[in-house]
Amino acid sequence: MAIFSAVGSYHCMGALALNLHEHGFRYTVCELPKKIDMQGFDLDIWVCFFVLSKILEFFDTVLKILLQKQFIFLHWYHHLATAWLCWISLAYDFAPGTWIAAVNYSVHAPMYTYYFASSVLNKKWFTRLCKPVAPFITTFQTTQMAMFTVVNCSAVYYLYFEEPRAPCSITPFNLYANAAVVLSYFVLFAL
Repeated sequence: MAIFSAVGSYHCMGALALNLHEHGFRYTVCELPKKIDMQGFDLDIWVCFFVLSKILEFFDTVLKILLQKQFIFLHWYHHLATAWLCWISLAYDFAPGTWIAAVNYSVHAPMYTYYFASSVLNKKWFTRLCKPVAPFITTFQTTQMAMFTVVNCSAVYYLYFEEPRAPCSITPFNLYANAAVVLSYFVLFAL
């Protein structure tokens, strides 16, 4: 999963960064995903892989629950809400979806590397090499929620308040669903 997330981050973050540079922030928030400039990256397929991976993570969580594994609320809620949110975002062509995929891939690459290291290193080496990294990963996760909040607030502005109103390819339902879920994540990750 670490390598998968790193490759996904490369494609999504690469396209996002070039679109930010060439077209500006508004473009990355409002442009219809079918029309977005892929900048030579395989953005479209990696966004689809992202959505599929979230659905697989949810089913992995369901399987673990059926096997009576213990979970904290955040874990199963996060996987359920993320799978649902990604699916509707793909179905409704949610323009800020590139932001969600790019940033989430970028957070998950070091997080899954950390999980891998925890499973292969003995306790002494894990404590020495990896334990100091844990607070940074938590900070990355919380920062991700803050970034998603900024993107969602910007989408609200572009959709309802920007003058003159230029088209912004966001359905209100998807925008509000994203905002509610991101806010709940922000609160849960911050606790």
